[in-house]
Amino acid sequence: AAARIASSDEDDASSNGDDEDSLDFDPSYYDNTDEDMLDGASADCRSQPQHQEYETLSVPQVEQLLNEAVEAACSALELRPATARRLLIAYNWNLAALETEWRRDRRAVMQKARILPPDPCVSGAQRPPLGAPMPKPQVMQPGIACQICCLPTSPNVTVKGLACGHVFCTDCWQAYVATQLQASKADVQCMERDCALLATDDLVLACLTDPAVRRRFHEVSFRAQISSHPQLAFCTRSDCTGVLRAKQRDARLVVCAQCKSAFCFACGLDYHAPTDCALIKRWLLKCRDDSETANYISAHTKDCPKCGVCIEKNGGCNHMQCFKCRFDFCWVCLGDWRQHGKDFYECSKYKENPSMLSEAAAGAQAREALRKYLHYFTRWDNHGKSLRLEADALKKIRDRIEERVMLSEGTWIDWQYLIVAAEMLRRCRYTLQYTYPYAYFLPKGHVRKELFEYQQAMLEKAVEDLSFLIERADLSDRSHRGQVENQMFHCEKMREFLVKEFH
Repeated sequence: AAARIASSDEDDASSNGDDEDSLDFDPSYYDNTDEDMLDGASADCRSQPQHQEYETLSVPQVEQLLNEAVEAACSALELRPATARRLLIAYNWNLAALETEWRRDRRAVMQKARILPPDPCVSGAQRPPLGAPMPKPQVMQPGIACQICCLPTSPNVTVKGLACGHVFCTDCWQAYVATQLQASKADVQCMERDCALLATDDLVLACLTDPAVRRRFHEVSFRAQISSHPQLAFCTRSDCTGVLRAKQRDARLVVCAQCKSAFCFACGLDYHAPTDCALIKRWLLKCRDDSETANYISAHTKDCPKCGVCIEKNGGCNHMQCFKCRFDFCWVCLGDWRQHGKDFYECSKYKENPSMLSEAAAGAQAREALRKYLHYFTRWDNHGKSLRLEADALKKIRDRIEERVMLSEGTWIDWQYLIVAAEMLRRCRYTLQYTYPYAYFLPKGHVRKELFEYQQAMLEKAVEDLSFLIERADLSDRSHRGQVENQMFHCEKMREFLVKEFH
């Protein structure tokens, strides 16, 4: 999104550009969101447990909102706009908290915002009194050299520095900022290795002469301000410029009014109730990476007793030979094959060996962990596939209804209940899919585990019954509508209970 926000008194030109820094989230393992589900979800969203009051703002509206907050801070604290903006970001745009801390200790506020260095690094002469105005970026006198390129000040070379006293020429600042922007970093830190101070926007813009770099800085800075604001969140769709605003950053469902994308307001992922944000991130990471490879290796392979290389059994014979060290051993007991002797199957006899018992226990635990993961993943995966298949089923139902209408065998309203039922089915199955990550991470012996699993099973059965009724809908049977509507009511009540009680 082309984003521009005034960050200094010097720079008031508007700018537009391609959004190279779009928040292209990979929301979930499956993207089950489409307009059909969203239209149905938004129709009665105020009655849903996941609902919260929110609005979709355009970029100019957000710029105005942020600028008004900056102006209020400038008026209350008597600060320059760039400095006020930096302080508001440090305090998550909470002007009341900022004012309270400002009256108590201005120096501490400046240090928290990383505009002033910590006290041990500042001499007594440099420390401003509590009532002093904020320091301006330093423009050093002639004779001072840049600490990067070592060029002294001249009519063509100007050095600028922060309150830490480290100075750099404008060319070095511009090259450094351009490098930071390539990594989408809006916080421009002092170039001294051990210095953590941040440059305010007015200093950065004073050093930038390339219009493209200035435009990119405005875009990245704007997005960083949105991310730091507890009531704002960009729409997760990369080609959408919408910004959603809610009273607080709760894990609730929001739908962008511009592109109809639905996501969790707290984390930006697909809405995932009853699973919370932290757990769904762990689950999606587990599904995407190779975290289960180690479990598979532990469950299906053994290490060579001699050289320790990992070996997988690919035949029925228990006589194994390591491909690396050529050691012959028994797959069952891992003993030397030559020592089996006359009592060939001696390894089948039970012998207590603490080390062997621990190894067997570790293998059993790995196999059980793998089995548990696959149990929940297959069900998660199945509901994701079902959501896609039911989208096709909904299209077929619409085609059948349209055919009936064209043959004058009724009106569209007569079978509208099937469309509503299909949307209800998708919503319930969507929620049901996200119950499996929740169940996977639910600790064994949890006081509510039994209740959750019971409600999950009941919703599972109700969803499958509703799916059966929709797939086998007889448009000529008028009594079918009552069965479908009763099942819809049953499904939605159980879905709401799961979301309310376990979210």
